[in-house]
Amino acid sequence: MKLAVCIVVHRDGKLCIVARKKRPDDWNLPGGKVEDFESLEEAAERELHEETGLTTPMGDVSFHRVFVDVIDDYVAVCYVAHTVVGQLIQNPGEGAVRWGTWDDILNEKSVFHDYNRKLFNTLKEQGFVQ
Repeated sequence: MKLAVCIVVHRDGKLCIVARKKRPDDWNLPGGKVEDFESLEEAAERELHEETGLTTPMGDVSFHRVFVDVIDDYVAVCYVAHTVVGQLIQNPGEGAVRWGTWDDILNEKSVFHDYNRKLFNTLKEQGFVQ
């Protein structure tokens, strides 16, 4: 199986969400495939920066692994980023990025609807969302 990561980032009561270039109306969490010889945490940091422009502070272990599930032939590992710096930046090579809500990614249209729903429930049980 292949590995993928996603990252939950909350700021001022909003959730950082991204839309894939090929599906601009399908909002999800930032994330993507883990590259060869890359740790899960390195992949999470890279994907967060590539898709949003946000970074984690240098030397700050600010990720907390919260959820693992299987999507098709991927093992998807989700992290909560406790501390991020920077502002959202639209990267022309990536899809759109904005601050939204969980409702934006929990709708039935989302490719990752089932995963997002399980993740949301897990985060709620663990006290990361209310």
